[in-house]
Amino acid sequence: MKATELTKQDLRSEFLNLRRQIKGEEKRQLDALICEHFLLTDYYRRAKKIFMYSPFGSEIDVTLIAKRAMQEGKEVAYPICNTENSTMTFHTVTSFNQLQKGAYSIYEPSSGNSLAISDENTVCLVPALAFNPQGYRIGYGKGYYDRFLKDFNGISVGLVYKRFVSDRIVIGEYDLPCDVLISEEGVFFSEYEQ
Repeated sequence: MKATELTKQDLRSEFLNLRRQIKGEEKRQLDALICEHFLLTDYYRRAKKIFMYSPFGSEIDVTLIAKRAMQEGKEVAYPICNTENSTMTFHTVTSFNQLQKGAYSIYEPSSGNSLAISDENTVCLVPALAFNPQGYRIGYGKGYYDRFLKDFNGISVGLVYKRFVSDRIVIGEYDLPCDVLISEEGVFFSEYEQ
């Protein structure tokens, strides 16, 4: 088991370093393309609720998706992380002003914002460092999303730079794949009919 963890940690460091090299105009263009591809999908069109993440560091900036969803009257929710047990709950926001720095200095709603409950009309955007072609991911090693997705009732969507789709991803016992992968080239992988 230790060898697996070492391999995961090595890959995590490698992908994080590579992702940090995508900067400036290249990053803005790639992020915009990925967001636009997502916004054109039936998953987005049919969704009543969008579970977002607040982009941190070199993560794909998904702010465009949140803005569009709010404009279109969809319920937009962001996670609040509980660092004591590495779990998270999603809470609805109607404005970016309702986000404040929380755990790990990532922007999140206050616990006073309404709890958002997932159903079949919910899409959850899942951040990651890299994915394999079957939707399994390497995150940051805390397991928040794997715990959350275990009981999630909607469609999980991984957004990824194409160069970060790799067969080298090590799959752990508790890892769960995303249902859909979208890169700057469009829908890369899907468990669902479009």
